[in-house]
Amino acid sequence: MVSFSSRREFSHILGEILRPVANVQVRAARGHWFPALMYIDSGADMTLVPSDFGKLLGMDLAKNKASLAGVTGAPLRVSLQSAEIKIGRAVEKAMIAVATRNDVSYLLGREGLFRAFKITFEEYKGLTSFTPQSKTTKGYFGAARGIGPFTADDEMKGHD
Repeated sequence: MVSFSSRREFSHILGEILRPVANVQVRAARGHWFPALMYIDSGADMTLVPSDFGKLLGMDLAKNKASLAGVTGAPLRVSLQSAEIKIGRAVEKAMIAVATRNDVSYLLGREGLFRAFKITFEEYKGLTSFTPQSKTTKGYFGAARGIGPFTADDEMKGHD
């Protein structure tokens, strides 16, 4: 398990607040690890990084272009990339969206990561903890579709 302290910031609406962040590392195309402080965003489908960080990682940003819409609904042009992300000692492969611009926050989203960990937000302590889960740990994503628990391998087969 690894725990991260929340970051104290100022909100124009709420005043001083704590935002959950994680110090993670992302593996570059040539194998080097680069650190990134990311907001832990359980509402984000995938991890998002600025353009310059994607370039630092050696990613070809001309490939896999897409458009995403966040909470504002405004489209954001991105390049979808596969990357390894290290949280504590655990390494997980995830799809990340590399923005075509730099004025975006580093967001640690759900895809490829949240199912690999038990994530505990302890707002009152200002802590967020990541506990790695076994690859065979049963999940309940399928229960939302009425099909009951399944393993990570089952998910890859699809359920329709």
